[in-house]
Amino acid sequence: YPQMWKAESSGLTLQTGVLLLIVGAGACVLFFGATVLFRQMILSDRIPRWTPPRLRLMLTNCAECLDNIGRNWRLFLGIIVVSYLFQLSYVVLNRLMMESANIHLSYVYLGFFSPVMAIASFLPLTPNALGVREVTVTLLLSAQGIAGHEALLFCLANYIVMTVVS
Repeated sequence: YPQMWKAESSGLTLQTGVLLLIVGAGACVLFFGATVLFRQMILSDRIPRWTPPRLRLMLTNCAECLDNIGRNWRLFLGIIVVSYLFQLSYVVLNRLMMESANIHLSYVYLGFFSPVMAIASFLPLTPNALGVREVTVTLLLSAQGIAGHEALLFCLANYIVMTVVS
């Protein structure tokens, strides 16, 4: 499939993907820098005196948790790698399911589509996110020219497969 990596149909380009990757990496560096500063501030007991005792305890527990993550960085890195591989396999699963339904979308678009679909599944608006996930998938796929009934069928099939697998 020569077009499996192309993203013309989605309006996403390789440059956009690289830019999003760089912005995401920058946000991660900023987040980790902020957590290191937070951890150092809390563990060195530089909490303002007016802080309520319950909040002080909660902040101290959070800082100790971050300190444990820092001491076990290999475990944390392993968790990140396993999580990345799981997300990558989820994108491949979506691609295979769409190919079986004769829906052709690029991996670039599916790299965007799969996390959005997962996030929509976590929204606690309805029991088991039924309805929210289907509307999100239908909107995302209809923007790519896929009929609503095919998008809904894909979403329900994906839900069944993910439920059986997990």
